Amino acid sequence: MSIHYYGPGELSSGFVGFRVSVAFDNKHRQSWFSTKDAKVQDESDFEYKRAHLKAQIREAELSAESALHQYQTYVTTNHPNLAPERGVGVHGLSLQIRRNNGRANSSAPRFEPGFLVNHKVDGKGYNRLFTFFSQSYSDAWRDAVLFWGERHEILQEDIDRLLANPPAPERFKELRRFLNEQSGNELADLIPVEALEPVFREQRAELASRRAAQKYRLGQSDKDATETEIALWFEKESTQQAG
Repeated sequence: MSIHYYGPGELSSGFVGFRVSVAFDNKHRQSWFSTKDAKVQDESDFEYKRAHLKAQIREAELSAESALHQYQTYVTTNHPNLAPERGVGVHGLSLQIRRNNGRANSSAPRFEPGFLVNHKVDGKGYNRLFTFFSQSYSDAWRDAVLFWGERHEILQEDIDRLLANPPAPERFKELRRFLNEQSGNELADLIPVEALEPVFREQRAELASRRAAQKYRLGQSDKDATETEIALWFEKESTQQAG
């Protein structure tokens, strides 16, 4: 309980009244509201009632500060129990390379990299993995962030901030290395580099597109230079014949 009343004689300091106490951000915040001027120590006395009301107002203020601090911590830091290699800077959303332990003839790949969203439904915890097998890296990040924002009631400004700052695909290289180190030397448990192929598919496609565009521009430059050279040659020949 964040409001506690101390009656006459309860504290050696002689204080009589209400103490408001709320702990957050590793700090203990408290305020004191004296009722020493009250003729009787109950709600029938105006001074007692006023001190109690002030204590309730302060409790609401501190509770609001605590809720804001908890929210800001949630959307700006990794969960303290999360390995740094998995973190993306918020609670409830992380990098994952999931092992498929299904049947041997399952069509699902053995290792599935993606963005993992932790959420609850009716108090029960669930995980949802957004992979890159049927969508691009960018689309998977967008869908994961939107789902995370909806399930955790995140403000739009924080959703937009996260959408604009996706983790680099190279982060999955770090995660693979970390998970393999955790697995030890058992070859069957190691994640092969091929498991990261879908992570870099979009990046490779963009690189190929830029190279093709550059090749086209260089080709156009050569073509323009040739046409200019031909035009100058015709102009020169025409001038000589006219002379």
